[in-house]
Amino acid sequence: MMAVIPKSESHSMYIMKAEVPEPKAGKVVSKIQQSARILYIIYVVITVIEIICLSVFTDMRLFDAVCCSFSTAGTGGFTNLNNSVLGYHIPAAEWILSVFMFLFAANFNLYFYILVRKFSAAFKDEEFRAYL
Repeated sequence: MMAVIPKSESHSMYIMKAEVPEPKAGKVVSKIQQSARILYIIYVVITVIEIICLSVFTDMRLFDAVCCSFSTAGTGGFTNLNNSVLGYHIPAAEWILSVFMFLFAANFNLYFYILVRKFSAAFKDEEFRAYL
């Protein structure tokens, strides 16, 4: 909502504080709406990369790759088959999904810091170090 509907910064900050998983809510850039857009762009790019990896390296159909990618983004790892990833009988798919579940579970603010070459800020994050 913050990326699409222009609101005043104060109202957006309340929405952001309600949605972040940690006690403090930090903006990526000065405007919350721009921060939300940047984080969604990162989300879309990672999802597209996963779809490409699943399609190319596992010979998975595009529909299955998209379904698996969206499920991985939610860190559920479910697929559209009854026995999940095992139904594809492709060990590479298990590895790709595991790697992307790990990537999606990390805080997206860290990816922004890495993109703007603030590596120390990204790797000093206590949440990320505990996650690793």
